Amino acid sequence: MSFEYTFEKRDDEVLFAYSVPYTVSKMHNLLKGIIERHNEALPNHRDQFISQSKFCSSLSGFEVPILTITS
Repeated sequence: MSFEYTFEKRDDEVLFAYSVPYTVSKMHNLLKGIIERHNEALPNHRDQFISQSKFCSSLSGFEVPILTITS
């Protein structure tokens, strides 16, 4: 993974955070579980309050999902 950052002002303090790697399969399993639990809890409202769609693709070609939760 890589990224570029353009520093806007010379004296700005910019922090970059690192986190433990989170695999694509863990992410997909988590989202699948959230949707399944919603559908079990509200079987008459499947996909009414929660939906998953494609946000974009990563540089390596993996689909990056977006989870939308509404009232």
